[in-house]
Amino acid sequence: MDLKLTPLTQEHQKLGAQMGPFGGWLMPIQYSGILTEHAWTRQQVSLFDICHMGEFLIDADAQKSGLNRIVSANLEVMSVGSCRYTSMLNESGGIIDDLIVYRLKIDQWMFVVNASRIDIDAAHIKRHLSKDAKFEDLSARLGKLDLQGPLAHEVLRQLLGSRISALTYYTFDHFVLLGENNVVSRTGYTGELGYELYLSNEKIAGLWNLLLKDNRVKPAGLGARDTLRLEMGYTLYGQDIDENITPLEAGMENVPLLSRATNLVRSEDRQIVSSAQDDILDALLYLSTGAAYNKEQLAQQKSAYLPSWSDKPATREIKRQRLVQAIEGARVRAGRAWSPELDAAMQQLLASPAMRSGQQTAPAAGAPPAGARPSLDSIFK
Repeated sequence: MDLKLTPLTQEHQKLGAQMGPFGGWLMPIQYSGILTEHAWTRQQVSLFDICHMGEFLIDADAQKSGLNRIVSANLEVMSVGSCRYTSMLNESGGIIDDLIVYRLKIDQWMFVVNASRIDIDAAHIKRHLSKDAKFEDLSARLGKLDLQGPLAHEVLRQLLGSRISALTYYTFDHFVLLGENNVVSRTGYTGELGYELYLSNEKIAGLWNLLLKDNRVKPAGLGARDTLRLEMGYTLYGQDIDENITPLEAGMENVPLLSRATNLVRSEDRQIVSSAQDDILDALLYLSTGAAYNKEQLAQQKSAYLPSWSDKPATREIKRQRLVQAIEGARVRAGRAWSPELDAAMQQLLASPAMRSGQQTAPAAGAPPAGARPSLDSIFK
């Protein structure tokens, strides 16, 4: 079978990328090495060619057209300018595909789907949409780049201006790039601060090269993308999920656990509080990443998400942003199961003194010892 080519194939070859098949496409697997690219994404910022993904433009009233019944999320509660991770299900509740939905206008949507499922997804959607709905497959015309890493915001701020700072996790806006007004969203598949940039196939190579002129940005292949998503516990269609696995089996049962743990953390029983703290972080990470951790792994994750009083302000802010992303990811995946009470509890957590990046020292009264991590029971008090 002939492999499909992205508009950036020649650019990858110029950079000496090792190429290989993925989902019917010839894609860059690595440039300088998978581990090197993995580390660079975690520490700096990497650029990924994701032009193989599919994009559908749908003009339809979510309820009247039947669109709201095609995916598992409630599209009607989405605001314009927001995205939502969701899935399309078969009659048995199995996952036909996992995708991201963008609400472009009140009655206009963009679905971003997996490359290997483009034709299957398109047929499924058209079969279930009402006749008055308009469906357009943009996959052959629209390219996509993922800019991922802790420095991604600064890179795009220099390119697009301060308006990029208004984007929160799973939101998007339109920006002018190389003369085109297209979508830039704060989304990604690495667990890092990141953005996805959409541009026509004719202009995408120009944007690729423009971003690589910044010395902080290096190209990364699908090998690093895979290790990055594995590290975060993100699922890959065809490997971790398919038409025989339901969204419930993919981790949504942790919403009740998170709600219960949030209530228990106010208990006066120290043992119950300690257990509830673990459950909160475990449930947050499981909901936002799909990964379940044993006790040893959870202890390691705690140190990455919860600050110690001895942390420098920059380190504390990095940990806070990781926790913000975990909370926002959990909220997106939970959908209607996410409660206002959970929202209030998470806001209390983020407002705690230890989470404030500008705080240089612990409070004088009852200050914890150096290196101690603030407990969630004090945060939720």
